[in-house]
Order: sequence, then structure tokens, then C-alpha cells
Amino acid sequence: MACSSCAIYQKLDSLASAYSHKTFDVVAASTIKFYGVVVTLWLLWQLGVNWLYKGDIDKVDLAKTFVCFLIVGLFLKSSGYYWDYVYDPIYNTTIKLAQAVISSSPGQVPGDRIESMLQIVETELGRIFDLQKMISADTSFYQLPTMIGGMVLVLPFVFIWGLFLAYTVDAIFSFLVISALAPLYILCAAFLSFRGFSINALRIILQGCLTVVFASVAMGFTIAVLKHFMATVPINGSGTTEGAASWVFSKEYWNLFLIGFISILFHLKASSIAGVISGAGGGPGAAGAVVGAAMMAAGVAQMATSKVGAKAMKLGGTGADKLFEATKTGKYAFAKPGD
Repeated sequence: MACSSCAIYQKLDSLASAYSHKTFDVVAASTIKFYGVVVTLWLLWQLGVNWLYKGDIDKVDLAKTFVCFLIVGLFLKSSGYYWDYVYDPIYNTTIKLAQAVISSSPGQVPGDRIESMLQIVETELGRIFDLQKMISADTSFYQLPTMIGGMVLVLPFVFIWGLFLAYTVDAIFSFLVISALAPLYILCAAFLSFRGFSINALRIILQGCLTVVFASVAMGFTIAVLKHFMATVPINGSGTTEGAASWVFSKEYWNLFLIGFISILFHLKASSIAGVISGAGGGPGAAGAVVGAAMMAAGVAQMATSKVGAKAMKLGGTGADKLFEATKTGKYAFAKPGD
């Protein structure tokens, strides 16, 4: 099936990358001129005042500072140094770690982009949506509690899907907000008094990367547990359910339902832990919760229109009469399909 979360991420990632590259070049052009003036004045002061006039100069400290200025100047002069030696290594390492912990067979994960990881997540969580479709197909419109039970089972996992996508998008923004103004942070790294700005910028990037990695741990756990409890669903060789009505509201059903909410807690905790370790403050838990809630609402609307609406459309003639009679006699929710 098509990977909708991959399409969302790929579009945002391409736009953010193009914007950050363009902004980097524009800011770097002005920054390198200012930096050149500052370094020139520093050299004149050190060589003209401290060395020739005062005769007091620390050659070791001068050499260290000059090397630092030279390295910073190289990063400012060419944007390729930043993308090749800072951005790409951090990005690729994050993706490899996330893929390793989210897949039960890391060596079989295709590709080296985050889209392949999102494809795995969507495929594995898609088992829940397939299960909901099987439950709806195995029940009739008269078995309303069972049908609703199948729909309710999906809700926490739709929320998890939204949370995980939100955290990956948050990593995009972390890279974007730092990379777009990276020349300024690189400039600050050259001066001890302003080096704290550069360190905080690295912490923001670290927070975004750790959030993705820790959320991948939570998602990997969710997928492993999901596979375990999906084995309890009565599915025959043709891929359809047998007696789904008896499985809904069983002990295994409630176990799977509760695991969904526990996984939500783990995902929210992942962002908090990332914020603590990176030292950049709170994680993107609130934003992730908003996106997760929005995707859950969209999932509810889709299921309500596609499943319940389809069942209602199939009722015609005597079927509608039976529904009316069942409602009057109070047997609406408990009547068997053959009654």
C-alpha cells in the first residue's frame, strides 16, 4: 500500500533542505565579510600592539586561536564543509540507529533514508487496520458493540502513528532552524564569549536526533508486542477471520488495547528523555500529541464513513424492517445475523 507518512515526510524534508541550503548561502555571504574584518583587527592587535609595542605575546595561545579562526573560516567560506562534515554524518547516524532499533531484523531494512523506516512503521501498524476491516467483515450491522469494539481498538495505534510521524518532522525542524542560521553559530564558535550559542545549537540538533531514536525504541517495542498479540486473532490460511466476534472483548483483545495506550506513554516519555539528555529543555511532546490527536480523529472519521456507512447502505428492504423491529424490541445490539 502507499506510504502516506512517507509522502508527508519526503515533501517537508525536500522543502526544508532547499530552504536551509539557500538561507545558509545568503547568511554566509554576509557573515564571512564580517568575520574577515574581525580576524584582521584581531591580528593587527596581536601583532602590532601586543607583540611590537608591548613585547608581550603568548605564541602558543596565539597559534591555537589562529588555527581555530582558520577552521571556522573554512566552514564559513564553503557550505559544503557544514553539509558534508556536520549535517550528513549526524543525519545518517540518526537514521541508522533508528532503523536498527525499530526493526526486528536490522540487516533487512531497505534503503538508508528515513522514508524506509516510516514504510516499516506504516506496514506493521497497518495490521491493526486490516484486523479492523476483518472484524467489520465478520460482523453484521446488528452486532453493533462488536463493530464498535473493532473500531475502538484502532484508536490508540492511530495516535501512536501520529506521534511517531510528529517526532520525525520535529527532527526536520531542528535541523532546519539550526542549518538556516548555521553561519552565525559557526561564527560564535570562534569566540569563547559566544561559544555557548554554538553549544546550544548542537544541543537542539541532538535533541531532535535523540527524540527520533528513542521514539524508534518505543515503536520497535510496539511492533514486537503487536506481532505477539496478533497471533491470538483467529485467522485462517486465506487471511480472513473466523469467529472474530468471539475474539473481540476477550482477554487478548483488551491486552492489545491497553498495550496501545502504554505505547503512547512510551512515545511521550521518549521526547522527555531526549530533552533531558541533550540539555535543550522539554521535548516536542505537546506538538506530537496534537498531531497524534488529529490523525486519530481523521482515522475515526474514515472508519465511520467507510465501514458503518457501507454496512448501512447494504441494509435494504427486509433488512431495514428487521432493524426497525429489533430497535423496538430492544434486541438491536444483541440479535444474531440470522435472526
